Amino acid sequence: MNQPPPTGALPVRHRSTEDISKLAKLVDIRQRASLDEIAGVIDNDHAVTGPLMERAYPKAPIRQAATIQMATSRVGINYIIVLLLTDLVSQYVLETFQEMAGLYLMKDDPSLMLHEGRSLVVATVRFQGKASGTLFFVFTSTMLMAVADRLLEAGEEMTIENMHAAAEHITGAIATKLEAGLNAGRLPGKVAPPEVSVMNTFPEERVPGGTTDEFYFRQGSHGLRVHLCVKPLSLGS
Repeated sequence: MNQPPPTGALPVRHRSTEDISKLAKLVDIRQRASLDEIAGVIDNDHAVTGPLMERAYPKAPIRQAATIQMATSRVGINYIIVLLLTDLVSQYVLETFQEMAGLYLMKDDPSLMLHEGRSLVVATVRFQGKASGTLFFVFTSTMLMAVADRLLEAGEEMTIENMHAAAEHITGAIATKLEAGLNAGRLPGKVAPPEVSVMNTFPEERVPGGTTDEFYFRQGSHGLRVHLCVKPLSLGS
């Protein structure tokens, strides 16, 4: 049975549709976009404009006098597309864990998730196309058990194999949403099913020419660290 969200948890906001619409607009105008056009697409979207301004102007005093147009000129439209993809993936994680497992997650600082020498269960999702990249879903043991407990059929045992299958199942649902979102956002491609493995360190894979980001989600002692590396577009394609 699904539990009510704990204090501080993020309910499903369904802003992913907005992100897809903005992606499509940016991809469509990419080759001819003016700074005003780009600003018009993302204006008032703090999930995008906040990180954009911090990336363009790391020093707060300078950032206070800057505009979205100025920041866009410094970092480029591809980075804005990456920010939208980042927010899209974040929303898919929140939606999927709530809808499938009844887990209401909240975002936190990735550095708070330490593995302390323990092995990590990692589901790897790769995608190729106009947007190419890799997603790593790194589960704490308590998160993995919580997901498996909610996804196992009645009478199924909490075995390592079943826990890995649960990780594959829930991240596979995120991968399915991502493929649909990329295609709707004018970034057609193929998202591969997740591959679940055990690692001793956090994954450090990079996509040549890509941009990396990390998010950390938790519910109490249950933690999920997501590592994204993406190259949004092949210019001229």
